[in-house]
Amino acid sequence: MAYPGKYIFILLIVLSACLTAFAVGNNNKADTVSIFIIAGQSNAINIHTKASELPAGIVDTTIKLYYHCGVPPDSGPYFATSGNKWVNMNFQIQNPYLGANDSFFGPEISMSNKFKAQYGNTAIIKCAYGGSDLAVDWNPNASTGNKTYSVMKGQVNNALHLLDSAGIQYVVRGFIWIQGEADAANNAYSSAYYGNLKHFINSVRHDFNIPKLPFIISRLPSFQITPYLNRVRQAQVSICDSLANTYWLDTDNLINCGDNVHFNSASVLKLGARLAELFISNNINNVSDEESGVTDYLLSANYPNPFNPNTTISYQLPKSGQVTIKVYDVLGNEVKTLVNGYKPAGQYSVNFDAAKLSSGVYIYRITAGSYTSAKKMTLIK
Repeated sequence: MAYPGKYIFILLIVLSACLTAFAVGNNNKADTVSIFIIAGQSNAINIHTKASELPAGIVDTTIKLYYHCGVPPDSGPYFATSGNKWVNMNFQIQNPYLGANDSFFGPEISMSNKFKAQYGNTAIIKCAYGGSDLAVDWNPNASTGNKTYSVMKGQVNNALHLLDSAGIQYVVRGFIWIQGEADAANNAYSSAYYGNLKHFINSVRHDFNIPKLPFIISRLPSFQITPYLNRVRQAQVSICDSLANTYWLDTDNLINCGDNVHFNSASVLKLGARLAELFISNNINNVSDEESGVTDYLLSANYPNPFNPNTTISYQLPKSGQVTIKVYDVLGNEVKTLVNGYKPAGQYSVNFDAAKLSSGVYIYRITAGSYTSAKKMTLIK
């Protein structure tokens, strides 16, 4: 007769192995993974680059990548995805092949190298869709059409859920936005770009519950020849003056591949490195509030564990802010919200009563500012 504890033990071993595999190459820094999200359109994907032009040794395969790229559904397929899983950093391959270069790369390779040197263990989520406009496709409130915002949100949530399920601690540090060409070709879309971008940024921060999530915007390069280019370029600069933790990057000295739209291979590598340098140079990080007596975020292991039916979850906050702690089953279904509100900096504990739940492994996840962490606990009745 098999005992439930045996299977729980095996599951914990598997999850621990996942954590160990993911944490390879943490550069001797904290095990917490720094997550950066890249989104936008074709210059974020960039099938106009050539994988064969990557310099030797530039690809760090210890960095993890989750990607979902293509063109909006009304135009074609998602032609380059990691298959709803995390993979080692590398170039991507078109499948199915649509045009330009079969093997290509975006700014994620050089960008992640810079981030790893600064923050240690690093991972990239890239969701980009060629030809997608901000006015309609990326509209967070869209109920019809391509709904690329919803697609992106679903992919990011899936990527983070995979980390939660493996018990991997992470923090979503920043959002990189590389988009605008489609809107710069349309009079109405370009006129509304400032308002649409503001709504987009606020929606991302709200939907991922990170109110101060830093945004880095890659301003459209001057070599593009769309009729309303300057209108969108100005909006990309102006939004950074009105929204905190929002910065723009000048790309005018980068070189296109010959089509006056897309960067060439060398410029994509420069773009990625400069986006990371801009983020780092603005000291965008988790800053401790010394007056709180707490110097870092921390989600502790619940005690007791295993438990039946009550257990205590402790956590600490170096800064005041909105905090949520939710419990999920291993399939990612939310089963209970333990904390959802504003908390001053300090140390806290919350009781979890699982009397109405079935035996099994559960995940509890905290989100506080840009900090997110998750741990496993086992209910045995």
